[in-house]
Amino acid sequence: LILGVVATVWAGLHNRSVVVERLQGTASLLAMAVDQGIANRQAQLNLLGRLELDQRIARDTTASATTISELVWLDDQDNGLPPRLREQARHTPGPLTNVLQPAPSHPALLLFRGPRGNDGLRPGLLQTSNSLIDLLPATGEQQPLLVALVDSQGRVAARSRDPAQWIGRRVPDWDRLQALGTAHGHIQARTQEGDAVVFAFQKLETAPGWVLVVGEPLSHFQSSWLMPLRGIIAGGLVALVLSL
Repeated sequence: LILGVVATVWAGLHNRSVVVERLQGTASLLAMAVDQGIANRQAQLNLLGRLELDQRIARDTTASATTISELVWLDDQDNGLPPRLREQARHTPGPLTNVLQPAPSHPALLLFRGPRGNDGLRPGLLQTSNSLIDLLPATGEQQPLLVALVDSQGRVAARSRDPAQWIGRRVPDWDRLQALGTAHGHIQARTQEGDAVVFAFQKLETAPGWVLVVGEPLSHFQSSWLMPLRGIIAGGLVALVLSL
């Protein structure tokens, strides 16, 4: 009887670890895809920065450049961006900014920066924040996983479900995730909608402080490893009755 109990507990822990590893593997693979996409865009800007372009045309058009997915030319203070975006962009001076919010009625943006040229200007690329999620497989109604990207300030930068409603908002359990101090792991938390989920996370390499999270509903997560365990328990009870 004691051996049966020990075997059942061990089987349950093993099943749970398998489910956690599967979820963590999904987060790691998706994070690699996002890292590759960011690296490709930065490589394009690096190439543009090395080319001998007609900077006079760039200077003439950069002051009014506000179109999404448009190439702009920036100086050290990011002049060439609208004032509201420039004020937000200065908080992240690296190759990729945190989420930029032009106005309440406009989609959130990201700014990719390239290297400086001989004249001191560097190319920049404005794109919608949720464009990063286009690099990932879509999650339909039959796919319970929630995929999201969180910037270094704990704000949603991209989301597979309802992005327009939640991008730019701080995630509820950001401080808990940061307290773990690891590049990857999993926590039980709640989504922006308040649903209980298990989140597996993976920090990005191309964007310091950014995290990709994959959330699975808690009920679905538990059933994934409890269902085989129930069969083991039922078989153990039958064996116990026969033994008695």
